[in-house]
Amino acid sequence: MNNLDVLGLTRDDKESTRPTAPLRQGGVPYAPDPIEENGSPWSSHRMYPATPETTCDGRMRGVPGLTMPDVAVIIALVLSSGSLVVSIASFVLAISAKRQAKKAATLGFRVEAINHLRAVLSDIDRGGITSRTVDTIHDALRSELVFSPEVRERLHRASATIFRLNTPAARGTTHYKQDIIGLRDDLQTLLTRMRQ
Repeated sequence: MNNLDVLGLTRDDKESTRPTAPLRQGGVPYAPDPIEENGSPWSSHRMYPATPETTCDGRMRGVPGLTMPDVAVIIALVLSSGSLVVSIASFVLAISAKRQAKKAATLGFRVEAINHLRAVLSDIDRGGITSRTVDTIHDALRSELVFSPEVRERLHRASATIFRLNTPAARGTTHYKQDIIGLRDDLQTLLTRMRQ
């Protein structure tokens, strides 16, 4: 569709044009009113100036070559890309929140195991190994998965040693005091590793 069709003009030959609609003052043709009182755009007798703002060919004002469906598609693309950005941002935030929650839970287990190990050391310093000491080291073992394999292995060895030294047979041996000192040194090293 060219500009002559929009204005209601036809081209007879290359040099001259003639209006197909009545002209108003100044030579601008009139276009029919698109909507009449009864709603029919085809039976109107009133005439309005045919300007680019009042033409009914579906083109947008001031944007050459852009039709209403094109604008609707552009608006839909902008809205859908905006919702895509929002969904990606919420996905990233959800992953970040999940990592922080896991880190907080892991930190809680680490602190709990370290506190149990401190209580074991405190029991040993106050007089030796009791059944309470065995229970406390087992409580520390419940949180073993948050530590490295090396720390887990040391924790299991310390637990086995504490369990062995808690028996009456182990208390009656001559090297019981040396075993307690060795266990205390191992627990101090383990405590240092658990804090890393």
